[in-house]
Amino acid sequence: MKFGQQLQCQIKCFMNKFNILLFFFLLIPTAFFAQRIGIEATYNADLLAQSQKVAFAGEKKSLLNGVNAGFRFEFFFAKDTSAISQLSINFGPEFKFLANRYLNLFEEYTTTYRELYYLMLPIDLSYYIPLNKKRDFRFFVFGGPRITIGLVGKYSEHYFAATRTYETVDPFKTKDMQRVDVAIGVGCGIDYRGMFMKIGYDIPCMNTNIQSSPKYLYQHQLQVTMGYMLDLDLLKKRNRKFRPSARPTFQLQPGRPIQSMDQGGFIRR
Repeated sequence: MKFGQQLQCQIKCFMNKFNILLFFFLLIPTAFFAQRIGIEATYNADLLAQSQKVAFAGEKKSLLNGVNAGFRFEFFFAKDTSAISQLSINFGPEFKFLANRYLNLFEEYTTTYRELYYLMLPIDLSYYIPLNKKRDFRFFVFGGPRITIGLVGKYSEHYFAATRTYETVDPFKTKDMQRVDVAIGVGCGIDYRGMFMKIGYDIPCMNTNIQSSPKYLYQHQLQVTMGYMLDLDLLKKRNRKFRPSARPTFQLQPGRPIQSMDQGGFIRR
């Protein structure tokens, strides 16, 4: 009976991971129709706290520093100069790394070294507000869900007691932390001819802790991002502008001898 329950649980966990990965790969073909594509890098301050509210004081918490790096694909709702033309949806896969060294939240006299690696998919709805007549310098606000999958992690605990000195575990494999996390991100930034900088805050939606103590553990994230977006539509217009014109054609006219061109490109009569 226990074996059957364990097998059923493993199958369920595998299907959940498979469905999320399938969702990631189904979004890849849509990237070929994007109007802007780009890259970005992020500094990430990840705050682990026992409350879903904004956690800055009054409770036990742990700060992890890390970086994100990934791609972005953006689609605008219109190509004219109307208000809706400044509304876009953008997404892209990111790799996320977090690490820290801290005094354990729940056990005294231990020092924990933590490393976490994630695959992340933010999906944002953005609105741009032009700040000049050329409309190439813009302020924007954004918001949307973030889906995060834990790839691998490492907890290394140093015990000051004489009985144990060092222990390393993967919190995802030992089921100390949820592998899948969902958050809602909001923020704002500036964009100048594709170069952008933005700041955002991710509000956690799921309890990432599986252990009975502590009962809740939420990941609050403060992010500062810089990147560059390449406008594919503008690139196509420039290619058309500098495209060489076609070679002139010769037409037959009544009463005139037939003209032809030799191998050197000279006209022969």
